[in-house]
Amino acid sequence: MDAVQLGPFVLGTERFIVAVALVVFSVIAWLLERRGTKGLADWSFNTVLIGLIAARIVYLLTHLRAYAVDPLSAFYVWQGGFSLLGGVVAALGYTIFHYRRVPATLRQAVLSGFAAAVVWGAMHLFLVAPTTRSTASLPDTPLLTLSGETVTPSDFAGKVVVVNLWASWCGPCRRELPLLQEMAREWPEAVFLFASQGESQERVEGYLQRRGLELEWVLLDFESELGRTFRSSGLPTTLFFDRQGELSDRHLGELSRARLLESLTSAAGS
Repeated sequence: MDAVQLGPFVLGTERFIVAVALVVFSVIAWLLERRGTKGLADWSFNTVLIGLIAARIVYLLTHLRAYAVDPLSAFYVWQGGFSLLGGVVAALGYTIFHYRRVPATLRQAVLSGFAAAVVWGAMHLFLVAPTTRSTASLPDTPLLTLSGETVTPSDFAGKVVVVNLWASWCGPCRRELPLLQEMAREWPEAVFLFASQGESQERVEGYLQRRGLELEWVLLDFESELGRTFRSSGLPTTLFFDRQGELSDRHLGELSRARLLESLTSAAGS
């Protein structure tokens, strides 16, 4: 499972798990304050805020070269990009400093953190681990190029293959296509396949012409077969395959340059 659907909204599984863990963390702190441990609610709010800021900063620092190309993208938090370890260390450091003279309250605070960690671990085990363990290969689904040629993703086995499931009506897809076009040029050893989901050739060609996009491998998936094959929960979905044709990573939602480079490097090294 790579996403959780909440009504009309689709949230990546990892983000959903972290959000639930943070809610549990805050609720436990609030309940403990109701039982008499004053200040825990304010502490939990500050801890979450400090943890999130630190997690973002650490991620930016560890991917400095990617963000140096487009510094403003450092503020595109909807693309993801947080260091779990950085956030946890910052939150723990703040907590120890804040309650250094009140060990009894520190123990109550640690209880909130422990409850959140248990929830995160359990959800990760049941929602993420099965997806991580499962393998998938480049499919043999026949698709048409804009020139009318029939190709299958498996035709490109032996190279790193990036399959991007997109549609012209999808806002995040439109935002990330120029980045994918740029990275396709910078990574000639990888093949980027842009599989339009459920759209006509005229609509796809018209959109690409209006936006001035020149993508080498645009595939027409009229029936959204790839989306069903890989159980895509939303668009854009990007799939990364190593040289053996095995799925090495997948991402739901708009990609950042840093995330894209991470996945490409991982697939190339597999």
